[in-house]
Amino acid sequence: MSSYVIAASDALAAAARDLTGIAEAIKRAAAAAAPSTTAIVAAAGDEVSAAIANLMGNYAQEFQTLTAQTTLFHTEFARALSTAGAAYAAAEAANASPLRTLLQHVESLGVLAPIERLIRRPLFGSGATGPTQLSTLLGTATNEAGLGGAMNYGATEALAAAPTNEVTSVRAGLSFLRIPIGPTSFFGLPVGFEIPAPALWYFPTLADGSVNATGTIYLQHGFGSIGWFYEPLAVELAQQTNSVVVVPTVPSVPLPFGAWIRGLEMQQGVGSLFLGDQTALNVSAHHAGYQGTLPTDFVLAGHSAGGGLATIAGGHYLANLGASTNHLQGVVMFDGVARNSAAFAAAVANLQAASTPLYAVVAPPQQFNMFGATTNQLVSLYPGQFVGVEIVGGSHVDAMLSDNRLVGFAAQLLTGFSPPGATEAVYTLASGWINDMYAGAGPANPIFGVYGPTGGYLPPGGQLITLGQATGIILP
Repeated sequence: MSSYVIAASDALAAAARDLTGIAEAIKRAAAAAAPSTTAIVAAAGDEVSAAIANLMGNYAQEFQTLTAQTTLFHTEFARALSTAGAAYAAAEAANASPLRTLLQHVESLGVLAPIERLIRRPLFGSGATGPTQLSTLLGTATNEAGLGGAMNYGATEALAAAPTNEVTSVRAGLSFLRIPIGPTSFFGLPVGFEIPAPALWYFPTLADGSVNATGTIYLQHGFGSIGWFYEPLAVELAQQTNSVVVVPTVPSVPLPFGAWIRGLEMQQGVGSLFLGDQTALNVSAHHAGYQGTLPTDFVLAGHSAGGGLATIAGGHYLANLGASTNHLQGVVMFDGVARNSAAFAAAVANLQAASTPLYAVVAPPQQFNMFGATTNQLVSLYPGQFVGVEIVGGSHVDAMLSDNRLVGFAAQLLTGFSPPGATEAVYTLASGWINDMYAGAGPANPIFGVYGPTGGYLPPGGQLITLGQATGIILP
């Protein structure tokens, strides 16, 4: 059986000092009590008084004997504790160098990058400081993670210049986003509640430290994943489209009442976040360090199952909009997967009725995108129209790859390795499309986006386009 022991040598030394002080206090108390307890004078000259005085004196003698034994034991215990503390300190000093080397190696793999960017310092390398308060990580105060400016990638051969938005850096924060679930039926009774989803927020920041975003992007992770895997994509979108980007983490395991990534109730709940004054989103953004009110215009995006969620959420938003203004600018799927094809088709119908664009950047058919089932359905629902681009030889995880080599390697080990430049191509396509959504442009009148070899879409599609090191095929 393994045993795990954690010891703080400083605490052991302090405890030993405290015990020594207690021992001295016991000695002083026993010495002070000795004269009045060991030499008791009989109350009278009779035999009973003498016997009582003798009995109490004997108890006092026994007390002094026990006190002496206790003091001796106490002294030995304090000495042993002090020695143990010194031994732990020596062992800790001996192990500190190799342990720190190991931790720095883990850090160099990029595993800890999202946390370090939130707290603005390395955890173990040069510049590391003491422990960070939990409140800092949870965003109860303003979290300003200088991400070293935006990640910039070369423009593609067919891509117009990105809009000049004067964004100089991206500030990150972490809070909880309350996503409504229901009302749904439970034994015939309506049930409604909220899921507190951990949410990473990314704020495009100008040189003066202010944020003047064009819109908000809701970015949903894929099945079995978490939000911070998508940090590079979120930072890129925030920088290149001047958008506040929120990346919540929702359950990937089936929970009651549809409270998981593939649950219709969860998908509808995400759409409900944008109805009315977007209170839940603004509260979450505020706790993550954002000042002011979020832009009302928004884009829904998601990878894998998150792409299906984003599309169905958009359809639900439009279905419940009523007479209010439609602020949904468009939907972007990153190799999206929607296992509920009926709900997906209904959502697409709502998007089409509202003339709200839906584009996808996808990988070739493979196990993790249901062998292209959702892509094929998307193409069939938009006959003769632009629906997106397939990355030649691409992997299902192109959208989530980054400089986090450990995560990237593990993901590609499952889904297949990505060709050079595929992730940068995903960034370029998505950023251009979203900028066109904000500008009211699209496949017929592109400004920033890539929809064909010369920028615009030429039916029936199928043309090859150059995207830096990668190559794409226009869908359908």
